[in-house]
Amino acid sequence: MTHLSHTDHSPAPQDLEDPDSRLDLPAVRGALRALAADRGPVHDPVGRALSDLADGLVHHASLPSTQPLALADGTPWRAVSTDHQTAGRGRLGRGWENPPGSGIAVSVVLPLTGGVDAVDLALAASRTPRWGQVPLCVGAAVHEALAALGLPTGVKWPNDVLSRTSGRKLAGILCQVGEGGRSVVAGIGLNVWPTAGLSAEAAGRSASVCDELRAVHGPGWVPPADLREQVLTGVLHRLAVWHAAWLAEGVAPELADAEHGPLTDRLAAVSATLGQEVDLHLPGGELVRGTATGLAPSGGLLVEVAGEPGEGPREFQAADVVHLRPAT
Repeated sequence: MTHLSHTDHSPAPQDLEDPDSRLDLPAVRGALRALAADRGPVHDPVGRALSDLADGLVHHASLPSTQPLALADGTPWRAVSTDHQTAGRGRLGRGWENPPGSGIAVSVVLPLTGGVDAVDLALAASRTPRWGQVPLCVGAAVHEALAALGLPTGVKWPNDVLSRTSGRKLAGILCQVGEGGRSVVAGIGLNVWPTAGLSAEAAGRSASVCDELRAVHGPGWVPPADLREQVLTGVLHRLAVWHAAWLAEGVAPELADAEHGPLTDRLAAVSATLGQEVDLHLPGGELVRGTATGLAPSGGLLVEVAGEPGEGPREFQAADVVHLRPAT
């Protein structure tokens, strides 16, 4: 995960010897328990997930990566976070930069069970879940958590969250299916505080929540000291909500939410990619140019390819694409 360099004096903790740079774990757990209590009935799947997250959140001062620990653990709603991820990796093995205390690095075990009979029946029938929807749902959770703070964002297919203020990257997502296909581990790297000392490439394409909120609210805006805790709580909360939606419709499509509409439509509504002219860089150096027109139920991207009039959109899966960039 990369971060935007800065020249202001925001409280961007860098030294893990400074207690202010450490995540306030009790505060996050307490906030999650309060949200669970607000859900009311114990049979509510989101409320149960929030309660399990409060119990299952573990935090480390430093780790090479949160993802292997969560994958090895596999406990439903285990969340592994760290103040400093020293060897983080994203999609296709790309590196993530995570200076100490500057952001959020967390991996969450999303279970493929939720006490929903139709879901359990679908899994028993060996129905293949729509895995490609998962990173989009995780991105939507980050989007909603930041929207609650007043920051407009969009989800770039297949696994990034961009600021709609600057167009720069705020978060990256890595999802991996757990052992036996009974869970998905969602890794999230999210820039909260601005940091200095990055490469020119990293600084040029990334942003922080703090900087983007200042752009929204004006230069006099003062970030709260617990901004990182607020963001993490919000992300975990919305992740529980989107997980419940995916668990139903992504595994058992007959459970589509009549009130909110099909999951694909809801994901399309938060997309920063649809309607854009894009270049898809494929393995082997092939370049495909076209207009991103929609999302497939699989989570794939539908593209009207230039030079193929009347052929209809082609569907691309994340595994088929090395890079997705604005057409130039």
